[in-house]
Amino acid sequence: MIENIKVCVDNMNFQIQQFPARKGMRLEKKTISILSPVLDFLTSNKDLLTEAVDPGTSKNKRKGKGKSILDAEIDFSKLSDAIQKILSGLDDSEFDDYIFAMLENVFYLDGKAEAQLKPELFDRIFVGKSLTVYKLLIEVMKANNFIFFAFKGGNWSKVTDTSTG
Repeated sequence: MIENIKVCVDNMNFQIQQFPARKGMRLEKKTISILSPVLDFLTSNKDLLTEAVDPGTSKNKRKGKGKSILDAEIDFSKLSDAIQKILSGLDDSEFDDYIFAMLENVFYLDGKAEAQLKPELFDRIFVGKSLTVYKLLIEVMKANNFIFFAFKGGNWSKVTDTSTG
């Protein structure tokens, strides 16, 4: 059954409607092809990471071997730059198509009404907020249970500063 999930990303409220199964799987396949090189890049550029977080406590601790890169806290300003460099290899129209396919079932909740994230609204509300877009994309992946996270391991709950409602 398709569910609607409300999230708050960087103080912006959204409702994410899950994808139908086949569409979700196609987007998941595309996401894997895009994100695998990003995680490989992060693994080879440890300066993007700060200390790993112990999921059992709120204290930061250095982690030993066997912990996933996704267990680490990430310097988001450096991560944003890294993602933009990697994604610059994508054709602009292919990139736009991917972003809007991922956000097709996302609605912006501004307190007055809800509006589907069409290009015009996207351009207006995300001016200077590219990191917020990436965080929202992660929320879309989480809402649709993309298995990518299981393949790479780790704890993505720390990646986005969101709440669900």
